[in-house]
Amino acid sequence: MSPTTLALFLQAVALVETGGDPRKIGRAGERVAFQMTPAVAASCGGYGAKEAAHYARWLELQLVHGGVDPLPYNMALAWNGGPGAVLRSQVKPQTYDYALRVKNTFEMLEASKNTPAAAAARSPTFRTVNH
Repeated sequence: MSPTTLALFLQAVALVETGGDPRKIGRAGERVAFQMTPAVAASCGGYGAKEAAHYARWLELQLVHGGVDPLPYNMALAWNGGPGAVLRSQVKPQTYDYALRVKNTFEMLEASKNTPAAAAARSPTFRTVNH
């Protein structure tokens, strides 16, 4: 997963998980924008974006090692249901719905990043130098 794809994936996860409200606390104690459980946060060193990216990279490695393509949909399955459940094809039905919402949000974010206005905003600006 490229750094850009990873950033968009995490943005999609945050939007689906909390609607952008980092104060939300989940039923199992999940916290902040990415709704990481205390156990995951402890293993990654915290709840922030850097730690979420670390966790996503770990999930990616687990999927690849298990022969699963780490597409955003599959990554979302692993994020919500755990990589073991994905690799054993034992994902709960609601996790498929979650992964579809993350995938759709990811695709929306990716498409909006590729609009002419977004491309213009990313383009370098040049100033004219008078001699």
